[in-house]
Amino acid sequence: MIFSSKWRIPGYNPFTPAIIFLIKCLSGFALAYIYSEFYRERASADVYKLFDDAKILYEIYKKNPGDFLQLLLGLDFSSPYYDVYTQKMVNWNKGSSSGLGILNDNRTIIRFNALIMFFSYGAYAVHVIVFSFISTLGFIKIYRSFYPLFKERENWLFASVFLIPSVLCWSSGVLKEALLFYLIGTLVSLFIRPKPLKNKSQYLIVIALILGFLALKIYILLAFIPGIFAWLIIRKSDRIPIPLTYIMVLGFMAISTWLVSAIVPALDVIGHLSFIQKNMLRLAFYNDSGSIVDMQPLEPELWSYLRNLPEGLINAAFRPGILDAQNALQWFSAFENAFIIICIILSIGLTKRPENRFNENAAWFCFSFVLVLYSIMGLSTPILGALVRYRMPALPFLFIGMLFITDTNRLKKIIFELINYEPTNFLNNRS
Repeated sequence: MIFSSKWRIPGYNPFTPAIIFLIKCLSGFALAYIYSEFYRERASADVYKLFDDAKILYEIYKKNPGDFLQLLLGLDFSSPYYDVYTQKMVNWNKGSSSGLGILNDNRTIIRFNALIMFFSYGAYAVHVIVFSFISTLGFIKIYRSFYPLFKERENWLFASVFLIPSVLCWSSGVLKEALLFYLIGTLVSLFIRPKPLKNKSQYLIVIALILGFLALKIYILLAFIPGIFAWLIIRKSDRIPIPLTYIMVLGFMAISTWLVSAIVPALDVIGHLSFIQKNMLRLAFYNDSGSIVDMQPLEPELWSYLRNLPEGLINAAFRPGILDAQNALQWFSAFENAFIIICIILSIGLTKRPENRFNENAAWFCFSFVLVLYSIMGLSTPILGALVRYRMPALPFLFIGMLFITDTNRLKKIIFELINYEPTNFLNNRS
């Protein structure tokens, strides 16, 4: 499948997808090894805990296939055996992306792992391979969506999509992010295209995507919504100003979210973010987390959000920094953040206008997603270790957005000059 023309990476040879897939598998195995070394408690290790719960669910199939099917489909919660089964699974009742029973992010991954066990027989390596494969397909979709806009700069696009270290790492393990990137790739492929949606099957895909994001991480879909609305508005007419449209849509969405949260308690996004932040603070203090951020508690009030937003954006974009690093994983993230800061500075210094209106719209689409996701994560996540992982889906779009506005020809000249620079040339010029 990965060798078919549908999944080829334009601009590269037919074996490139297989090489990317292999790299992602190795990254998944490396992530599992890191967790084995740094997190000796398997029940709290993200890459293992849902897999271990899936083993328990799979064992239910061997004893009672009917009960297994009901748990798999989210049916018959009132069964007397339901609590007996689910109490054995530590993470079954934890984690809820949407607040809906079957659409619970932990349960989604537990169920998916349980299905894989029908042919993996509990071998963890097989699960790493399956998750890495799905993730690879998602990244190929992202690359193929933007490739027509970077035909002369495909190497830069390739690096932005496939080679960001933290993205490569977190999207390759037995984690939600692997499936999430397939959804992101599918969503981007539907909208970053010359022709608008017309086929009925495409609208069915949109519905499936909504359900998928609900079952995994609803806040990712929420972060895309302003950009999608602005994108569609701008595609209606060539006279609509692009920057102003995105600013107005973002402002409208922010005000609407606040009003809906105040009027409809069941959709209180503002209160939910406040609850998440306080809950994570409590867990951090209880577990004596060494990477907690010293920030103001978030209250469900307008002033509290406005006060915390600048600090939240800085934390999401640039931390952990060199001064925050306390262990190998944090040093890894700190160096990556230092590289990101350098890239942002270079992008600002070498700014150019996008080649055409379509490219400008795509750049703003990317930046709007980054801004909203950074805002959500920065406000609600006071633990640096968690923040690195949760903000990770924004990084490919941050780099793609910067590519649209950066004069890469000038950047290449600067890089070549630095590589070929000799101190003697400077001394000779001085003399």
